Amino acid sequence: LIKYPLSISQHIEALKIMEEIHDYKGVADSYFFIGVIFKSINGYEKAISYFEKSAANYEMIKDTFGMNRALNKIGHVTLDSKKNANPKECVRLTFKAIKVYERTLDLIKRTKDKERLASNYVNLANAYLGLGHFTFEDERKRILEKSLNYSQTSFNIAQSIDDGSLMCVNLLNMGEANEI
Repeated sequence: LIKYPLSISQHIEALKIMEEIHDYKGVADSYFFIGVIFKSINGYEKAISYFEKSAANYEMIKDTFGMNRALNKIGHVTLDSKKNANPKECVRLTFKAIKVYERTLDLIKRTKDKERLASNYVNLANAYLGLGHFTFEDERKRILEKSLNYSQTSFNIAQSIDDGSLMCVNLLNMGEANEI
């Protein structure tokens, strides 16, 4: 059994030490892991706050991969927070996540890391796919077309690096987009 309050306090204690010794990567990592804990207990607002602090610290030390990881978590938590939202709020939160995913895509394109690039395209494809469930017929086609394009781009990259798992995720996404 995980003891979340104890875990949070231990990470906060580690964070304070990292700040005192000016270990900025450690600070960014600590914020990140505190965010993970809050995400685990559905503390979405706190999780996003810690992931934002993590991303800012990663950016300060020019750690592109850390920043990408923290920003992607913000997008994921934003989408997770839709669970009890009304349809209008779901659409708003999905567009918010899409903006974050677009930012991560810009970051990762500069690194030439094909696996992360393909994963970021999947995140965008999934967000648009989810949005397709909340839109009217005339707009749905345009939104699902975006999902299909992101999935196809991700699939092509996954194929070029021989990532069968990622290829399957994209095929499943494309199949779902074509069903809606």
